[in-house]
Amino acid sequence: MHRLSIVAGTLAMAVTAAALAWKFGVSGIRDETGVPVVVTVDCNLPVRVTVRHHPLERREKDKQTELLGESPDLIRLSGAHVGDRIVLENPVQGAYYEQEIPYGEPGQRVQIQKRFDTGHVQFRIGHGAAQGLAVYRNELQIAPYAADVKIALVEGPHTLEIRGPGLKHPARVAVEVFPGQVTYVDPPRIVLDRPSP
Repeated sequence: MHRLSIVAGTLAMAVTAAALAWKFGVSGIRDETGVPVVVTVDCNLPVRVTVRHHPLERREKDKQTELLGESPDLIRLSGAHVGDRIVLENPVQGAYYEQEIPYGEPGQRVQIQKRFDTGHVQFRIGHGAAQGLAVYRNELQIAPYAADVKIALVEGPHTLEIRGPGLKHPARVAVEVFPGQVTYVDPPRIVLDRPSP
């Protein structure tokens, strides 16, 4: 009889745990999603802060992502909720970071601290192999495309393009930059325009 009561108790606890897991969801935010919080961002780069609202908020498509603020005014930003994702971006420098708000109470201050460090990219090309070409990111020329040039970039993924006179089209290359490291990149295939006959 004693063993039967232990089994029954264990079964009851398992049912209760399953019910709680369903109620709060896998991430523990199901019932809290939509609870308003205020966000303060501390970052070493100027950034634009947006919020991607959680799907459970059932917002219209054009309101699923909203601007919260831009540097330097990143204190007590309103408009975010528990379950949302906060996105920090600096398109000019190619910086990107996102963080979820997993829990919180109404009006609670959520502090996001992010430091973007830099690394370098260097193409493995010979001297004089790419006269007059340049490296671009997001339509901005950032360095000459030349041997021994270390290009400083913010950590994270970047898509670079090699452009210049005589190219049939820009040559694109994806790179991953790591803080304090040099990433060596094989040169992409460069196609030159054929001269007119």
